[in-house]
Amino acid sequence: MLLETLTNKQASSTIVKVVRLGGGCMKRRILSQQELEQVVKLQQGGASWLKIQQETGIPRRVAKRAYNEWEQSRSLEELKAARRDVATEELRKHLNSLVDFAELLVDRLGIPESPNEMRDADKVFVQLWQTDIYRELEAHRLNRITMPKRQRRIFRQNQMLFKSLQDHTRDEVNWEVLREWREAWDSCIALLVSLQGQTYELVGNFLDQEQGLKEKIEKETGKKDAVRRIADGVLWATWWAATVGRPDEEHASFQTISGGQGGKVIFGPTKRTLQLAFIDEELAQGVARVCNRATKIVYREKIPEQLLERLHTVREKIEELEEMLIPLRLHPLILRTRCDLCPV
Repeated sequence: MLLETLTNKQASSTIVKVVRLGGGCMKRRILSQQELEQVVKLQQGGASWLKIQQETGIPRRVAKRAYNEWEQSRSLEELKAARRDVATEELRKHLNSLVDFAELLVDRLGIPESPNEMRDADKVFVQLWQTDIYRELEAHRLNRITMPKRQRRIFRQNQMLFKSLQDHTRDEVNWEVLREWREAWDSCIALLVSLQGQTYELVGNFLDQEQGLKEKIEKETGKKDAVRRIADGVLWATWWAATVGRPDEEHASFQTISGGQGGKVIFGPTKRTLQLAFIDEELAQGVARVCNRATKIVYREKIPEQLLERLHTVREKIEELEEMLIPLRLHPLILRTRCDLCPV
C-alpha cells in the first residue's frame, strides 16, 4: 500500500532544513507524511507538477524533489527485499543439496548383495564423487558439455558438497566414524578377495578329481569359464551367509532340480541358480557335488564367520553415521552454521 511505503524520515512532521551555500543559507522544506502522500497520489494519478502545486500549495520543485527521493528510497527497499528473497532461495537449495548428499553418502556405504564387485573404500568414494545427485539439469546445458568434462565437474562438485557438509556439522557429527567404516570395509574386501582365490582353487581341484567332469561341463555348456562360474556360485553363497547372519553349514547347500530340458544347480536357501545350464542331470549333480565340497571347506575354516564379524562392524559404522546425518538433525545444524558455499 502507498501509505506503508513511506519512510519514517518522510513521515515526520514538516521540517525546515538549513543548508549552507557560500556565506549565506537557504531553507529546504521537507514534506510531512500527509503532504508526501498527497503528492505521490496525484503524481501517480497522472497530474502535472504545476497541477500538484495548485492543488497542494507545495512548490512544484519541492514536490518533485520529495517525490524523487521517495521513489529512490522505495527502489532501494525493493532491491533489498529482492536480494533477501534470492538469498533465502539459494540457502534453501544449499540446505537441500547437503541433505540429499548426506543421504547419498550413507546409501553408498551400504553392503552390496553380491560379492562380485569388490570395491575397496577408495573406489566407493570415487563412485560417489562421480554420481550426479541433482535430479534436474537443463538438457541443452548437458549437450554442450563433453562427458569427461561433465564427470570432472560432478566429481569436484560432490567433493565441495562433502566439505560443506563437514563444515556445517564438524562439532556435531563424529566424522571419525567414516574412517572407521573405511578400515572395516577394506578389511572385509581383503578377506573376500582372498576367499575368491581360494574358492577358484578348490573348485578347480575338485573338478580335476572327478575324471573328465570339467571337460564334459565345458563341452555341454559351451562355456570355457566353467570353473569361474561354479566358483562364483560358492563365493556368492558364502557372502549371502555372512550378510544375512547365517554362517553355519546348515544353511549352505547346493542341490539340483529337474526341469523339462535337464537339470539345474541351485543354492538351496535362496533358490539362486548357478550360471550354467545342463541337459544331462548327472552332470548337474556332479557340479552340485563339487560346490558342496568346496563350501564345506570354506565353512570349516570359519570364513563366513570372519566375514560376518567384519560386516557387523561395517553396519555399525553405517548406522552411527546415518543417525548423525538424519534430516531432522541436519536442517537446524545447517541453518545455524556457515560454510564457504553458503549464499548468506
